[in-house]
Amino acid sequence: MLLRRTITVQWDDCWQPLSANETNNVKSSLLGVLNNLVFGNVPINVVVTRKLVDAIAELARRLLEDAAELNTPNHVWPEILQFLFQCAQSEHVDVALNLILNCPSIFGPDHNKYGDNMRELLVQSMGEDKPMERRGLAVKVVCNLG
Repeated sequence: MLLRRTITVQWDDCWQPLSANETNNVKSSLLGVLNNLVFGNVPINVVVTRKLVDAIAELARRLLEDAAELNTPNHVWPEILQFLFQCAQSEHVDVALNLILNCPSIFGPDHNKYGDNMRELLVQSMGEDKPMERRGLAVKVVCNLG
């Protein structure tokens, strides 16, 4: 929670002074920790995972906003998309949905490219056989994207 707040409130002070190598290290470290929490042999702690997803989504949102202002043609954090799709194709769909919910622009300039994948993920997540929490999360994503 503190990391997300720092990213949100002190973006220029905490991120802008970092070198490209340092920013890449921060991004890969955060995704690495989340990957270990989600796909590792560690028992998943839902609260810790959700807070880390929130922080990563906020970082992605800020990076994508900055890239959009500079008209950057490529996605600034393609590894987050790889992780998102890995989650979407596993039993950890809720992690993917939370990333999208907290950062609706997560697909960046590639959003048209992934439209069909998004639709499929949301339709499957809203199926009657899915847990109510996942169905509700998918509805929130749809509302947030709209």
